[in-house]
Amino acid sequence: MNSIDKIVDLLQKEISFVLVKIYETHKAALDACSPIIVTQEESFGDYGIYTQELIAEARKSLKKGKSYSFRNFMESFDVCFEYFCQQKTLVIVGAGHIAVPLCHTANLLGFKTVVIDDRKDCVTSERFPKAQELLVSPYTEGLQNYPIDHNTYIVLVTPGHVYDRDCLKILLQKGQAAYIGMICSTRRKEATWKLMRAEGYSQELLDQIYAPIGLPIGGETPEEIAISIISEIIALRNKGKDWVWSIKKNPFYSAKTTSEKL
Repeated sequence: MNSIDKIVDLLQKEISFVLVKIYETHKAALDACSPIIVTQEESFGDYGIYTQELIAEARKSLKKGKSYSFRNFMESFDVCFEYFCQQKTLVIVGAGHIAVPLCHTANLLGFKTVVIDDRKDCVTSERFPKAQELLVSPYTEGLQNYPIDHNTYIVLVTPGHVYDRDCLKILLQKGQAAYIGMICSTRRKEATWKLMRAEGYSQELLDQIYAPIGLPIGGETPEEIAISIISEIIALRNKGKDWVWSIKKNPFYSAKTTSEKL
């Protein structure tokens, strides 16, 4: 398999990868080479004694989810690490009034959108015309069966919060999602966390969950709440977890998070 075939294969399988391209050398003994292709699990191609260093740096690019270049890498050549990612997926668990604008906004931003709900009359193409997948299923069963990885973002907006804890258990067990957000009040969050700690879940594990969900923009309407939620997801993707929590905990923002009142 040549480089082009490998790239096509990865794109078809929706596997994220980094293309390592050496575009200028600074030592007479070095030549340009075919690109090295690096995924989280494997690599394709080599550049002699520099191969392992290039692969290690490519995996940093993969983890950051960003492309960048190095001049005079290893004091030997200029190299570009070009990041190619599979499409981000937003899984909305619950097809209520917030799910509709959230799905629409996520589609505008290029997310693949999936809606899971056990109410057949709610999960319709009329309500979610742009969703790629509409799954009529019990919430826990739908999450258990759906493939989740580091490009998957999960939003729990189940009716009445009845199934939230069971959904969280499944998601924490899978342990792959880029984001798990739960719409709730601080009081409900504390009550849920207390029950889960009693069942053996560590605080460190619970801290992976974003709750109350959304950046604190004081949203009231379903549309405003949807914007707050998707803003948190975009901020996480672009700025990282520490940045998001620094905003949510900053006393300068007196407005409550979008789900604080729910």
